[in-house]
Amino acid sequence: MLDIKLIRSHLSECQAALASRNDNTNLQDLLDLDDRRRHLEQKRSSLEAQANDYQKQVGKLKQTNPDSPEIERLKQQANALKEEIALLSEQEKELKEQLHQQ
Repeated sequence: MLDIKLIRSHLSECQAALASRNDNTNLQDLLDLDDRRRHLEQKRSSLEAQANDYQKQVGKLKQTNPDSPEIERLKQQANALKEEIALLSEQEKELKEQLHQQ
């Protein structure tokens, strides 16, 4: 199996090497899958940071004003983000499986 970084940096050479072995695998499709996976990974990471920020705000509010209605709102937002993160993680896992099959 070729390294994805090598394919990304030398696509035409890798494609030619495969063609010389009568392997007609389309490496561009592989790169497209990897791009989608990387995009999902970045989005998931960003949402995780945002959810962590909400949790930190909840902690600070609990110390300063434990009866604040803002606490519940922040918790709900963090939970909504966690659900979205779980969906993105599942999609990312599926893309990784597709990449390893190719």
